Amino acid sequence: MKAKQIIDVAGGLTTYANSVCRMVETQEYAATTSLVDDLEEQAILEQILDDFKPGYADDTQNLHYLISTPFRYPPLKYGSRFGAIFEASYFYASEAIKTCLAEAAFYRFYLIDGTETPFPKMVQSEHSLFFVRVLSSSALDLTQIPDAEIQNQLTDPISYSFTQQIGLQARKVGADLLRYFSARSQEQGINVAIDNHRIIQSEKPEDKVEYICQLDPKTGILRFSEPRTFPIMFTREQFLVDGELPLLG
Repeated sequence: MKAKQIIDVAGGLTTYANSVCRMVETQEYAATTSLVDDLEEQAILEQILDDFKPGYADDTQNLHYLISTPFRYPPLKYGSRFGAIFEASYFYASEAIKTCLAEAAFYRFYLIDGTETPFPKMVQSEHSLFFVRVLSSSALDLTQIPDAEIQNQLTDPISYSFTQQIGLQARKVGADLLRYFSARSQEQGINVAIDNHRIIQSEKPEDKVEYICQLDPKTGILRFSEPRTFPIMFTREQFLVDGELPLLG
């Protein structure tokens, strides 16, 4: 079935209103504070670094950086689930925190697996999870497709070739948001891919929560924890395909 036909099977464009969450590793602003003596030097250093980054996408330079950044950078060398390497980036988010954490956990394992020298001990990192309110009148809800084979292709844990065709066709018909099942969640969690920053109603990140991530390379166990709560655990094994962590592409 061709991409255009799949869009028709999904029911065409519809409305979407929800709060969705996204997780990012602690931003570079905090990382540079130890390199300077005062706030004035900090501002100068940040401006220098900003000058070497890709330009802002149209009309995004005044947005909070946690909202504008995904639209600023091109997809990775293998693209993203719905975006090819030569296309503008999507803002990816999840409808539920557990789904968002599952996505983040997979990429932490993927990052650690990709290092040439194995980590000898626990790897700890800091992350921020935040919500934004979204309102779209041109959303494409791929979760409405009843065909199991198509859903398997949409959630392929390795290849993005099929979904990138969907993303290209969705842009052609004017879809500014894609709603789809997560390939990393074991509970049929739902993600969204936002193609237009204008449908994000929040002026800045909302309900922001800080998480500590601890990944033990020896046991293959990863834990996300926020203050005064029990950690949420993921295992490397749950993301394996044929015994291996997927190589994306």
